[in-house]
Amino acid sequence: MFVSRTTVGWEALAPAKLNLYLDVLGRRADGFHELEMLMCPVRLFDQLRWTSNDRAEIHFTEGESTERFRFSVAGTDVPSDETNLAMKAAHLLAAEAGVEPYGSLSLTKRIPTQAGMGGGSSDAAATLQLLNQAWGVNYSKQRLTGLAAQLGSDVPFFFAGGPAVCRGRGEILQPQSGLPKLHFVVVKPDESISTKEAFMQLNAGQFDPQKSEGREKPLERLLELLRNGMLTAAAKAMSNSFQSVILASQPILASLQAQMTALNSWGATMTGSGSAFFGLCGTAQQARHLAGKLRAVLEDGSRAGAKHEFGEGHYLRGKTPRTHGTVWTTSTCY
Repeated sequence: MFVSRTTVGWEALAPAKLNLYLDVLGRRADGFHELEMLMCPVRLFDQLRWTSNDRAEIHFTEGESTERFRFSVAGTDVPSDETNLAMKAAHLLAAEAGVEPYGSLSLTKRIPTQAGMGGGSSDAAATLQLLNQAWGVNYSKQRLTGLAAQLGSDVPFFFAGGPAVCRGRGEILQPQSGLPKLHFVVVKPDESISTKEAFMQLNAGQFDPQKSEGREKPLERLLELLRNGMLTAAAKAMSNSFQSVILASQPILASLQAQMTALNSWGATMTGSGSAFFGLCGTAQQARHLAGKLRAVLEDGSRAGAKHEFGEGHYLRGKTPRTHGTVWTTSTCY
């Protein structure tokens, strides 16, 4: 997260994330799933802006809500009401700190929804950090991370400040140092998948704490490959428990993954519970080259090479009988 003061308030850039590794170990007695993941933030950002208002003026609307705090969203398929995670984060911080929310918070969405890229979770984490400053709460990073865990399993990750191994339901973090800057091509098909739907399809079963005993440790191997700069082998070591079941039930996504793999010998991996896929590349130039190949497959010529406002994205949209989606290049931000 990148939080800074402006002449009229505060702003934050909330990064997307990619799952370089995701293993669902099983279903726990409390209903959550036991996870083991390697996640990294990448340069595709939502933007949040907060500006103050006159705290002396209180305008009440119908019921108990107050217009001292206003929330707005620019973007498609994103709610601007109490169901938005950023709004939930604002009210959670206010309740914990004993302050009344005030000011105007605006969210500009760039991270695609239902893509497995953590946009909502990142927005919530950025809101906590942004309003912690704006409202003068001044909670520590550790305390904010504790609040983040109440909002969602992925939210604490965005306080790690870089790549992290995430365990438990995602809230137990091990920040990882020594990883190189990584370059990716990401494709978000028009098809979307909810996390709930993905877990239902996975049907992981009851969590067994003995499951991991004596088995190979592919995550440790992946980390070793990345730290040693062995990116071709690292790309082939990336995996996602959701991928096989999602591809089996979504022929269009299977087609997309096959096209990406055919164009990139390093392969293509799904992030989170989908539906976005990414391909690891050795350099930014290689990523741009692969994006160009994907453009030839997907592009209908209507939006080639549109510049992304906050990231490195070159958006390319295509319409073919098999699949269509949005493609961009990005890199890790740590």
